[in-house]
Amino acid sequence: MLTHQITPFFSSLFVGEIEVPDKTEFELYKLRENDAGRTISVVNGWQSTRLTKEEAWSKPLLSQIIPDVQELFLKFGIDRQVSLTNYWANISPKGALNTSHKHPQSCISACVYIKAPNKCGNFVLERPDNLLDFVVPDTVNENNYGVWEEIPKKGKVVYFSSNLPHSVLPNMSDEDRISVAFNFR
Repeated sequence: MLTHQITPFFSSLFVGEIEVPDKTEFELYKLRENDAGRTISVVNGWQSTRLTKEEAWSKPLLSQIIPDVQELFLKFGIDRQVSLTNYWANISPKGALNTSHKHPQSCISACVYIKAPNKCGNFVLERPDNLLDFVVPDTVNENNYGVWEEIPKKGKVVYFSSNLPHSVLPNMSDEDRISVAFNFR
């Protein structure tokens, strides 16, 4: 007879919302004009080089995100001030996606949606263990998810442990999906 459930290991996705200043989208397109970008996980899109200092356009975003990250640090038992590791912008036109990846050398990562038209590609958090190699569930529930999809929306922030594999589905809209990813430790 089962007496109770213990969940010694868990992976949580946290979702919040912030106000995105109107000029942020313009500033990110301007950044792209002066930054050849890099290819880490992006396919058919643009990803800025890694930024480590606060820029004028990022300050309003960070001022809203850092308090949430500080709260998450405490949930994870991390008792120190949040430190921004790095961040980058993503501009993803129709067909662009991000392959599965993790964010090493960080504790908490966040993705902020600056522009998110309908069908622009869901954020996908992947199960970090291999449970589904051994168990084939008949019914999907909170104990056996293989992936979790979060629908993008302007101003939505997705927070997650940096060690969790994640990806972004292809943008199926005719407009760009624009996001900024942040790493903290």
